[in-house]
Amino acid sequence: MELLLVILAAMSGLVLLASLAWPLVMNYRLFKLKLKRMDSIRGQPRYRKVDALLDTVQVQTLASLKQVVGKDLAVYPKVRLASLLKLSQGKEEANPQTAAYIRQQAVDFVVCDNSTQKPVLVVMLRNSLDQSTQTQHRRQQLEEVLTDAGLPLLPIARQQPPTSVQMAQSLQSALTTFVKQQADAA
Repeated sequence: MELLLVILAAMSGLVLLASLAWPLVMNYRLFKLKLKRMDSIRGQPRYRKVDALLDTVQVQTLASLKQVVGKDLAVYPKVRLASLLKLSQGKEEANPQTAAYIRQQAVDFVVCDNSTQKPVLVVMLRNSLDQSTQTQHRRQQLEEVLTDAGLPLLPIARQQPPTSVQMAQSLQSALTTFVKQQADAA
């Protein structure tokens, strides 16, 4: 009987010891897993640079634009709307969605006067294959925002970037149309 009591006491002690040790063992295993994951993360940086700022079509369009605009105008790729526009006094509080839209959106190219850096024209590449309602709504909203701010928009089909001659004609047409619209509005 004493032997049985000793065995039971020893076993209950082991059970108690195991119940106390179990969380420690599991925490140790979890810690080892976290260390292993951290080592793999340390081996890979969180960020990596993109291969190129512009894709092939954007590079071709930028080259055509630069060739056409000459020395009096400068062309800048990937410009945020917040760099081009600001809401009128008191409008930001009244229209927080519009303010957020301006902060979040970017345009493909901006043509500026070289001496003053004043924006003259916005150029957007359009994917004519994407005719979804959401895309059309975003395009329309962008056109409204730019027109309201007094900046003409020149849309260019992404599938067939224009040659320098076509680009010159498109730029001239866009600027002439915009100047005419501004004169009619005044």
